[in-house]
Amino acid sequence: MVRVVFPDVELSAPPVAVLQLSCNPLSSSYPAFFMNSVGLFRGGLVRPGSSPGTVAMMPLGQRVVDKVMCLIEAQMSGVNAHKINLPILTADSIMQESGRWDEFGNSLFRVKDHSGRFSCLGPTHEEAISNLVGCNAKPSYHDLPIRMYQIGAKFRDESHTGLLRTREFLMKDLYCFDINTAKAEVTFGQVCDAYNRIFRALELPFRQVDGDVGLMGGQLSSEFQSISEAGQDTVFLCSTCGKAWNSEMADSQGHCSDECQIEEKKTIEIGHAFLLGDRYSKQFNAVYTSPEDTQEPCVMSCYGIGISRVLAAIIEAHWSDEKNYLVWPKAFAPHSISVLSLGKPREERLEKARSVAETLCRSLCTATSSGHSHLQCGSDILLDDRLWWPDGMRLKEAELLGSPYLVVAGKKSNEGLYELQHQPSRERELHSLDALVERLRELLAKDQELPPATAPADL
Repeated sequence: MVRVVFPDVELSAPPVAVLQLSCNPLSSSYPAFFMNSVGLFRGGLVRPGSSPGTVAMMPLGQRVVDKVMCLIEAQMSGVNAHKINLPILTADSIMQESGRWDEFGNSLFRVKDHSGRFSCLGPTHEEAISNLVGCNAKPSYHDLPIRMYQIGAKFRDESHTGLLRTREFLMKDLYCFDINTAKAEVTFGQVCDAYNRIFRALELPFRQVDGDVGLMGGQLSSEFQSISEAGQDTVFLCSTCGKAWNSEMADSQGHCSDECQIEEKKTIEIGHAFLLGDRYSKQFNAVYTSPEDTQEPCVMSCYGIGISRVLAAIIEAHWSDEKNYLVWPKAFAPHSISVLSLGKPREERLEKARSVAETLCRSLCTATSSGHSHLQCGSDILLDDRLWWPDGMRLKEAELLGSPYLVVAGKKSNEGLYELQHQPSRERELHSLDALVERLRELLAKDQELPPATAPADL
């Protein structure tokens, strides 16, 4: 059994059978749409869902998603956004009022209840949030800006499903209400800055590019595109003037001079920002009371991050064909530290490994003077106690699971020394237990340094 270690408590992690799947070669019997992110599959992060166009998030994949969501939530707090949760079901009446009941066409999942009333599974929530503000909030100009976000499932009945275009997907969507376009543009810039910090922290090769407003409508659209040959989008990047745009914005090429050097790249869209104006606020009476005591429509903007796609983009960016395993961004690996015993006598080695894991957990999960833990939680330490597996197989799986640091209790453990391996370089260090704790504390503190999430001064 592979165990996740907590201070004073030992809990079973995913059953060993789940983790064994990560060592199996990719089977030809699996759906073809998994082939473009081999690391997701071989690493045991996702599996095909029971319904076409869906995926099941496995324990290792969910751990990465949880860490990504923590990063996103910190950055959303940094722009004074508050978390909410809107219903998945959206009434057909408000979708028809915006015109998108028909505009979405066959991509909209429509459902009918026992009373004959129609709803849809939310593909996005501009109508729902505008209706919520229009029916309940009635803010004054003193209350704006209002910034609310959620993280949850979205649904689109895609005709061509794939790992990057599933029918059910996880998304962070933020909706903002400002008093005028100038203030909305300030919000737009602040949130886009937060998005840049998020994607830099994830170590993705991304660019912010001009995009088409599409079904969302509005005045301005910016896309965040991760450069990848597995992507389904195409962007044009100008190395001369720095402009970048989606291929849907073909006329944007006219903004470059004849001397510009333009490069075409395949990309994965991981984020999108829209300045919507008053399209939805007028329709749903999302108004505020002005200083002149008049009712004025709010100026809206909305911002999405496709969290499911971010996971795929991380895999595409960090999978090593040469080494045949994933080199995680250190702060987002499923587990920060893996501990295992090697050599004989096996039971004695295991006891030493277990003791090391528990010591590390108690020491590294203690809050620092700044109020933060060196690890997000005790489950960031993984102890492999499967003594019936050969040492070579357990070492190989430790690489595949992608923990940045591997602690080995081997022959030197009889002398009180333990090996610290840095992944993927395989650089090795020998330390006593006390020195190991201090070394890992130093390394983890550096790894957890993320872009600041401080609220802008002009909010």
